[in-house]
Order: sequence, then structure tokens, then C-alpha cells
Amino acid sequence: MADRHSEKEGDVLSLEALTEPNGVPFDTVVIVGRGGYGAAPRQELERLVASVARAGSFRAVRYAFLEQGKPALPAVLEQCLAAGARRLLVVPGLVPMDRTLRWWLPLALRDWLREHADADVEVALAPPLGDSAHLADAFSAAVLDAQAFPDVREDPTIEERRRSWSHLPSHRHHVLLCSGPRCTLENAPALWEYFEAKVRECRLRGKQRVMMVRTGCLYPCDLGPMMVVHPDGTWYGGVDETAVDRIVAEHIVDGEVVQEYVCTPGARQRTKSSPESG
Repeated sequence: MADRHSEKEGDVLSLEALTEPNGVPFDTVVIVGRGGYGAAPRQELERLVASVARAGSFRAVRYAFLEQGKPALPAVLEQCLAAGARRLLVVPGLVPMDRTLRWWLPLALRDWLREHADADVEVALAPPLGDSAHLADAFSAAVLDAQAFPDVREDPTIEERRRSWSHLPSHRHHVLLCSGPRCTLENAPALWEYFEAKVRECRLRGKQRVMMVRTGCLYPCDLGPMMVVHPDGTWYGGVDETAVDRIVAEHIVDGEVVQEYVCTPGARQRTKSSPESG
């Protein structure tokens, strides 16, 4: 077998290199979904986890989200490491998986490995689910299974609910917190929970009401986690708990922009990965 440790530091090993004859088997699998709200996305991934786990080939099978959901991928990787995992296989369960994610995900895993250079752990990245020859067969079977389904007007499994989507709540500030993949790797899920708790703690209701929303990618990924505060349209980058404390107290309550975290549209910003930032 090829020397898998020659490029150990920061290297994401190919699936082919790790599964050739006489190789050491994976001990942990992490199935990655895109994310979403409510219980349904978790339940779907839990079914996939259960199916893979039934094969009995791995010590542990887990799931993670890339955005807008918990558990986030970095947190799950940390849990695997703490549980003693040494050879992890990350499996993208995204259909479709866009070109940007195909390029970015392996680099994100490399960055994670660089941050854990002292850990005795290897990570391989499986091809996207949409590249599998088995997916077309599974999809065709699902279509055939659905042939007997009734017209949606007569389907008893469809639950009617009162719709409230035509009501815009009163608010003074509309705050967007990016929960795209790269901001998620920079702790956006935990930051969202902290922000929610801070808003409750400060009792920002009535005229001070804050309308909060998690978004997909807000674009300037290298500056994340990103937050935008409306109506004035202030962009904040590199947001952490300290920044949240100040943005809530100084901007939302007192109306003063927190200049230390401001990102100006059109201006080149320093990032932690840029040469000038060291």
C-alpha cells in the first residue's frame, strides 16, 4: 500500500487510496446533509445512518449538516475525534451537489486536519451521492412505488394547516445571520443560539423588536461568520460572541454601529487567510 503518512499533515486522502487491498478499514462514517428546518431533515439522515449502521462494518455512523441545521459538520468531526475515531469517511448525501461545494468541501476538511495536526486521524471524502450508479436505480424504484398514490386533493396523509404567511410581524431591526457552509464551519450554529439567547435576555420586544433569520450563503465567505443588520444595511464580519454582545447593546439598542466588525461593500477586507493578515 502507498505511504499514506507522507502527506499526513493537512491532507484529505482519496477514497481509492484508502480502500485498496490490505488497507485498514474505516472505523467511522459521517453522512453529510445540506440542512433545513424542523425535524424532517434530521429524520431523513437518521434513516440513512440506521441503514449504514445495520451493515455492521463500522464502529460508528453519524450524520452532520453543512448549513442551517445541527449538528454541524465541525462539531461532529470533533465528537468523532473525542470518541477515538482514527479513520473517518465523510459521505456527501447531497443531491444535487453544486460545483462550489464539490470544490470547497475537501478544502474545508483539509483545513480541519491542519488544525488537528497532532491528532492521529485520517479523513477520506467519498464521491457525492449523485455520482453513484446506484442512485438512478433507487430513484426509479421510488417512482414505481409511487404509482398508486392518490391525487393530492384526495390524499388523507396531507395535513391542512392554518397558514399565517401573509402576516409581517412588526419590527425595528431585521438581522440576517449567515448559516452557509463556510460560516457553519466558523461556528455559525452556536452563534445563532447565542444571539437568540441575547435577544431574549435583553427583552427586545415592542418598538425594539428584532426579527431574526438564518440565511444561506451571504457570499463573502472568507469574512465569516457574516451578519447584516437592517434597515441601515450594516455588514459585520468575523462575528463571535463578543461581537454579538456589542452589536446587540450598541447597534440594536443604542443605534451606534460597531465599527470594529464592519465590512464595507466594495472595499477589500483583510481576512485570516490573506497574506497581509499573516
